[in-house]
Amino acid sequence: MRTLLLLIIPALFLNLTVKGQERSFEEYKRERERKMKEYSNRQDNLRELSRQDFEQYVDKRNREYAEYVKKQWEQMKILGGFESDTEPKPVQIPEYIPGKPEPSRDEVIDKLTADSPGVIQHDVQPAEPVRLKPLIPGVKRETTKVDFYGRLFHIEVDQSLKDIKASGIMENDVARFFEKAAESEFAPTIHKLLQIIENTGQNDWGLFMITKKLGEELSPDDQNTAKLLTWFLLLQAGYDIRVGRQNDDLVLLLPFSDIIYRVSRLTIGRQNYYIFGSNSRGNFYTYQQNMKDATRVFDLNFYRSPRLAEHAQQKSLTFEFENRQVTINLEYDPKLVAMMREHPQTHMRIFFNAPASFYLSRSADNNLRPLISGLDEVTKVSFMLRLAQTAFEYESDQEQFGSNKFMLPDEIIHYDRSDCDDRTVIFAWLTRNYTDQEVAALMYPGHAATAVYFPGGNPPGDQFLFEGRRFVIADPTYINAPIGKTMPQFRNVRPEMWLVDASDFDCRLFAFHSPAHYFVYSLTRFEVQPTGLLN
Repeated sequence: MRTLLLLIIPALFLNLTVKGQERSFEEYKRERERKMKEYSNRQDNLRELSRQDFEQYVDKRNREYAEYVKKQWEQMKILGGFESDTEPKPVQIPEYIPGKPEPSRDEVIDKLTADSPGVIQHDVQPAEPVRLKPLIPGVKRETTKVDFYGRLFHIEVDQSLKDIKASGIMENDVARFFEKAAESEFAPTIHKLLQIIENTGQNDWGLFMITKKLGEELSPDDQNTAKLLTWFLLLQAGYDIRVGRQNDDLVLLLPFSDIIYRVSRLTIGRQNYYIFGSNSRGNFYTYQQNMKDATRVFDLNFYRSPRLAEHAQQKSLTFEFENRQVTINLEYDPKLVAMMREHPQTHMRIFFNAPASFYLSRSADNNLRPLISGLDEVTKVSFMLRLAQTAFEYESDQEQFGSNKFMLPDEIIHYDRSDCDDRTVIFAWLTRNYTDQEVAALMYPGHAATAVYFPGGNPPGDQFLFEGRRFVIADPTYINAPIGKTMPQFRNVRPEMWLVDASDFDCRLFAFHSPAHYFVYSLTRFEVQPTGLLN
């Protein structure tokens, strides 16, 4: 007797977009409640489907998509990649000298408000639940070892899925591969991939990369087969991944919830699909429609502390604060650093909001928190600011990496050198996690800084009016500058501004459905734990 297995994977993702005007909070709240109610209703309808309904639904969906993929693909125009801030960053950074005359500050700069360009509006867009083919008990499944940035994982793969090979790159060849793969028992493989990503705290790029590495492990000598395996598994997991053809190769097309920099793309409808796996020039062919239920775009947010490495790497930071030398021993996740070398560059908001790894958070709790215990809030923030300003050597991304690279907190600790983007990220993470203050990002042409809101009253200095509150600037790159001091060349430059607040993210939902029980897991940036059991 066939046992039903249904996996519903990230049921919510956040698509944060830049808009010229913000809606009122009440309008935003009502819209979010409406979308959440619609999502809840779809989940209720899904659970009411019978086992036979599911089998018929999944089989029909896959047959229809295979027939569609057989149709002649269209030639598409490839567009160049987006560029991040093109303004060059300073080669040398200034040091604050007390008493040195400063340029006067334009009063307009002090009145940055929430309807100014660059403010980010948070939109919650629930995704459709995903229906997976029912599990067939007794099917032979072998274990395949996958090296995921130096850590080995064992993944069950149905033998019939392992045996499928791409017969070519034309429409009929791709459709034939899809049809054969759809007959295999692929659900346990997807479940294991999701379990690995959940347990290690990875984002959707991590899911793409481990699926890609599984495909390459199963088909090391045939890249087209490996790409089709990746495409098929992620399609069945509900992602709107596409496959295209260029010269003699198949190419994967990925949609993202945020902008991706320096990756070629094409546009289908209003969605950008970024091209991965192509280093050649030539005509590009693909298709217009996605598979039913495969509507998810790849979300690069980290919703909880990553823990990819089995053992941490250690790093000591030394700096001076209030005429005494301070040394802090920290740990970070080296496997996460390795993964981020292949991670797409995206909007800096992703890196501002990201949590640190389990190891960095644990070591900061143990070794940093005691140093600031008992200090007032202004002194705590000043401590974090001096750490970010002076515990790292300065070097621009262009000098260190050859191009602009935003980094997670663990990466910043790993590398000995950092630029203004990195220092603002580490300062924002420290301040959000070890003080009670809110932090806003300030993005200038060729420079990044932060501003802090003190509920008990701001210290004196340059301030910005934002959402009815005044934030005082704190520049982690202006060496030895106290809170309130703006780097001289930016005193009269209007920055883009947004709140740094990962806690604004709603939970994404993972669910595992069997005939007897329905388990729901809430995935936050800190932990995953069962939140419900429905019969």
